[in-house]
Amino acid sequence: MKYITDEEIRKLEISPETCVGWAKESFLMKGESSLPPKISIHLHDTDFFNTMPCLLPQGYDMFSVKIISRLRDSKPILKSHILLYRASTGELLAILDGNMITAMRTGAVAALAIKTFRNSKARTY
Repeated sequence: MKYITDEEIRKLEISPETCVGWAKESFLMKGESSLPPKISIHLHDTDFFNTMPCLLPQGYDMFSVKIISRLRDSKPILKSHILLYRASTGELLAILDGNMITAMRTGAVAALAIKTFRNSKARTY
């Protein structure tokens, strides 16, 4: 099992264009994946923990759970970790610091939405 830090992810220098491509690929495989509703635990007011599981299509043999928290006294205020498993064996392959991944994914999905809808007849975004 490997622990992958935010620093290691940043050193990969993944381009925004690559992130947008991955976001598009993930949306295209959504129908073949299993994405149960997230489970939220609200501690008080605005503080929460969410667990977000995802089983990728069979050919990937991967399952993950993202745990994201927002605690007002925490630095950073929003934190996440991703646990990556081999689906066929249940082996925990890696724990990833998910802060940078979450930020990259959020931006990529927004960019993909703009790219997808800007030439459509949509009037409300």
